[in-house]
Amino acid sequence: MKSVVERILSAAESRPEKIACVFPNESELTYAELAAGISACVGTFTELGRDRGFRVLLAAGKTREFLFAYFGAHLAGAVAVPLDPACNAERLSAVAASVDARCRVGAFVHGEAIGG
Repeated sequence: MKSVVERILSAAESRPEKIACVFPNESELTYAELAAGISACVGTFTELGRDRGFRVLLAAGKTREFLFAYFGAHLAGAVAVPLDPACNAERLSAVAASVDARCRVGAFVHGEAIGG
């Protein structure tokens, strides 16, 4: 059985211009765009951790970047840990410590910025 990410990549090969996702602001994302974003994130996550199962803390916004990072983390062998981007700094630090997050991705309102 294929994983969701494998199905997305297959759809990108067979139907690249088909719409994969429509966001709340009504912008659209094709399978080709989704696959390209996922692939870019896989490279970044692979550089961060060669060991499988490392944790990536993700701001759970309804954006294309969240989808790229979420599926990219899975494809890189990481564990995606979605978190409310509006959480306070204490909650962010507590969750990051409890899951031993290797990196944080997203626009956290009260926490540290995107990246490392």
